[in-house]
Amino acid sequence: MSWKEYYEACSICGKEGDWVYIDEDGSPICDECNDEESKERA
Repeated sequence: MSWKEYYEACSICGKEGDWVYIDEDGSPICDECNDEESKERA
């Protein structure tokens, strides 16, 4: 998982933000959803 500077809507919740993560398959994910996913994997 890497930070990239994209202005895209999150692929999970649809929230738009200045910064999103781009996950392994290239989907934009906002910080909040990324935190949720990290908790689920733990």
